[in-house]
Parts: sequence; structure tokens; C-alpha cells
Amino acid sequence: MVRYVHFELRAAIGAAAALAVTAVVLCAVRGLPELSGTWLLPFAAVTVVVALWAGVRSSRLKVVGRARTYEAAVPLENPPAGGDTLRRRPFSPKAFAGFLAVALTLSLFWDPVVTLVLWWMALDWLSDGLVAARWERRNGVLLWRSDSRDEPWQLAYSPVSPRPPTRTATGAPPG
Repeated sequence: MVRYVHFELRAAIGAAAALAVTAVVLCAVRGLPELSGTWLLPFAAVTVVVALWAGVRSSRLKVVGRARTYEAAVPLENPPAGGDTLRRRPFSPKAFAGFLAVALTLSLFWDPVVTLVLWWMALDWLSDGLVAARWERRNGVLLWRSDSRDEPWQLAYSPVSPRPPTRTATGAPPG
């Protein structure tokens, strides 16, 4: 099992890394783009739209809200020990290679505006991870993505270990 937040962030990191490599190759092959507002405006617009959409996604709306999906997660009896963390594997090499191959090919042979799609994907996955992390923090649980081939998107949750009780200076419990 893998933490759902780590799964989303790993995808965002892979897309952002592919975007960075594509941008460097495009600058080397085609030269630096003009620093006019026409080049930066679409990236700023996508950023604003994704930020606004993240607010809608964190809601309980039926079709677009993620809260209902997270609340439908099943409890785990034995939470995974550690799981697949971002420290161990910060991004998926296969996803990075796929993003890079498609984006680099299309942006070199067709139009550099294809990088806007990678920008949108990276921000979208990042916002998904942030929405899930906020929900986890509010509910005191960790969301896990299932490894089952039958239901690959099934979510489960495990409680975060409880905080130790507050103690006074003498070591006695408060109250």
C-alpha cells in the first residue's frame, strides 16, 4: 500500500521534473522565449484556475468534491509499517519517462504550448495531494491507496498514532 498523498505528490514531482527537462531542451534548441506577458499569461491563468478548483475539490459536492470519496474509505485493521514513502522514492521513473517522451516530442515537433499541459497536470496532482493532506489532518487519519488489481482506486485509512497525554512539570496528569 502507498499513502494517497505520497501517490499524488509523486505524480506531481514526475510531471514537474519532465516539465523542467522539456523547458531546458526547448531553450537549448529553440532559444529563450520572449519575456512578454503573452508567454506567461497562460501559465498564470492555469495556476489561478487550478487554485480555485482545489477549493471546489475539497468540498463535499457530489461529483467534483473529494471529501465524500475520502469519507467512504474503509478502515485498515493493520496499517502498513512505513509504506512506500517519498523519501525512499520521490518520483516514479516510468511516469517521468512517459511524461518526458510525450511532452518533449510534441513540444519540439509541434508547438511549445504543450508544456502548458504538463504544468496543469503537475499543479492538479499537487493540489490533489494538498486537499488530501488537509482532509487527513482534520480527521486525524492517514489515507492509503490499495494495491489490489480488482479495485486499484479503493482508499483505506488508518488512525494517526495518538498524542501522548499532556503532563505537568511534576509528571502528574493535568486536572
